[in-house]
Amino acid sequence: MILEKPRRVALSGFPLLDGARIRAQLAGMDIRVVPFVAEAEAMVVPDDLAAEEHARLAERGLPLLQLGSLCEQPGQALQPCAEEPGGMRICDILLPYAPRDHRLVPQAIHFPAICQDASFLRTVRLVALAMRDGLPCLLEGPTAGAKTTAVAWVAMVLGRPFFRLNVSGHSDTGELVGRYTPDERPDARNHWRFLEGAVPQALREGWCLLIDEINLAEPQVLERLNPVLEQPPGLVLSEHDNRCFGGRGEPVHTDFRIFATMNPAEYAGRSVLSPAFRDRFSLGGFVDLPDADAVYDLLRFLVFGEQPLVTLDRGLYQASAQEGPFATLANAGELLRPWATLHHALGSAKLGRGRRERPMFTRRGLLAVCQLACGHVRSGRDASLSVLEAIRLVYHDRLSEQADRDAVNAAMRAAGLL
Repeated sequence: MILEKPRRVALSGFPLLDGARIRAQLAGMDIRVVPFVAEAEAMVVPDDLAAEEHARLAERGLPLLQLGSLCEQPGQALQPCAEEPGGMRICDILLPYAPRDHRLVPQAIHFPAICQDASFLRTVRLVALAMRDGLPCLLEGPTAGAKTTAVAWVAMVLGRPFFRLNVSGHSDTGELVGRYTPDERPDARNHWRFLEGAVPQALREGWCLLIDEINLAEPQVLERLNPVLEQPPGLVLSEHDNRCFGGRGEPVHTDFRIFATMNPAEYAGRSVLSPAFRDRFSLGGFVDLPDADAVYDLLRFLVFGEQPLVTLDRGLYQASAQEGPFATLANAGELLRPWATLHHALGSAKLGRGRRERPMFTRRGLLAVCQLACGHVRSGRDASLSVLEAIRLVYHDRLSEQADRDAVNAAMRAAGLL
């Protein structure tokens, strides 16, 4: 029995693919995993280690400690988000907490199933820094990386108004700052009136303004945001009456924040942002595709409601468990690890070579499989067979090229799903 927390441990009895995740968990507790038993002070083993294997390892003379018992030691893992006397803490960032009664404040009901894994917490921590210090923030990464969700979730936690403005190649400066439109009011004196865009309203009312898919818009349109991205932000409505925001003009609300998201420039239809424009975003981060362990953590959350233990900047965080959104698939739990392996392998496979539109495998696909499989289970079918059929529908059958289908079959076979 270990009376004090060890500093160096060896691992035994864990699947090879779990090693990196466990090492990260223990690193957040200042416990180093060493490669040789002779260097270890203790040995960490799975909670469900068989009795005979436990007895065999005990013969080595080192104390044995179950991973679950070690990670559940009091005071180790913190809630990623918690109200504290000085405000609201998001990871290790403390922010003022003064929730506002505003129609644009996101509601918790819109976030019923958020897996607070390492990628999500890294993103929300960056968003929290931008919220705290009032800095423009640009989030870049592949589709379905929860970039937009992270900004909206932080706004919900803090009780701040949030507005998402989707731009496209057809967007003009009128969507941003405003434009003249026909005045159809019965008592109108003029035939036209100026309708403000999202930016002036956000400056005045203190919204968290998110420009979504920002690099779909033309660069010359985006340049209209330059003064808004300065410190402090400002704007002159030269399209209307030259009204000023900031400086000696109309005051900018202290809660105003601006964010942007974008997919990589190689995605179809995306523009390359100028270095000068990108430089105006003082904070930025790239949200990468999840690895196999992260996909597995997400699937465990979707089916069993388990939140992963996350190490972030030497802090250890874990959100409270809840009922899994797709708990009806619990009897197919043995498929989650090979499914995660398949998903990651296909995400890295670069199928559709030579084509402009390549197939993608994202979190949306995971959710689609869960939804399809749950539909089968509700009609009385076996959970495991339902998941396997849904995987084939989402990963294989929607591909048009036979070479891509063959590659998916090979990946399914390698993962043990065929």
